[in-house]
Amino acid sequence: MRGLVIFRSYYKIAHARYNECMYKVSAHSRQEYISEATRAGRDIEALDMFIRESAPDLQPWFYDVGPHDPGMTFKMLGYGMFTYKPKKSAADMIQWPVIGVAIQKNYISIYISITRDDKPLLDFYRTDLGCTRSGNNNFSFETFGQLDKDALKKLLQEVETIFKHDATNPVRFKESR
Repeated sequence: MRGLVIFRSYYKIAHARYNECMYKVSAHSRQEYISEATRAGRDIEALDMFIRESAPDLQPWFYDVGPHDPGMTFKMLGYGMFTYKPKKSAADMIQWPVIGVAIQKNYISIYISITRDDKPLLDFYRTDLGCTRSGNNNFSFETFGQLDKDALKKLLQEVETIFKHDATNPVRFKESR
């Protein structure tokens, strides 16, 4: 019983710290999201245009899932869409962006749901992008200006090409995690 009490206390502290770091987004549409990001000092409008020009076949949309919907409670700009069944959840099918752009408290994150040779596509570009930090399928930066535009454009174009030829590529990626 004592272990459960400690776990719950730790969970509450960790959750509070997580919420302190999260940027609260009030937008309910793509345009509201871009406007809110601009007011917060994020140069996301130029990034949005760059992504739409580099990967024009990935349809722009707005990911807005609330706490009672299946999927992450999250808001972000999406480019391209696929549907998958979460591995560790009884949730219904979830729609997720092929490329996602999210504003954070101190930076912008881009999520890539495409693989090449069973590895996250980002692994092949990570060192060339000029990002501040990166994870398994995402990278973050403080300003769009710090990114290497040639490397980013190649990454976005390869994402689009792979998705056009194999629309189940991101499904396999998400369902394998």
